[in-house]
Amino acid sequence: EVKINASVNSLQHACHQLEKYLYASELKTGLIISKNTKNIQFTGNPALNIFIVSFNDFKKYVHSGRLTDYLKAERNKAAHGRG
Repeated sequence: EVKINASVNSLQHACHQLEKYLYASELKTGLIISKNTKNIQFTGNPALNIFIVSFNDFKKYVHSGRLTDYLKAERNKAAHGRG
């Protein structure tokens, strides 16, 4: 867990750092929760998935029990070019 006050550029930097960590740890999925997610999209490749979600959306999906469904849908949209 890393907590930072982030701009769009620093969020992109956080994505790159998370990607390096995921490769090194052999984990497959990372989640960045931020106040501002504008201009930032799902990123990933066949080996890794990094999701960026706003704090409010994260709370909404967790409380409704739909976080997994949301992440799967976002991953599928990106994988099929609709991201």
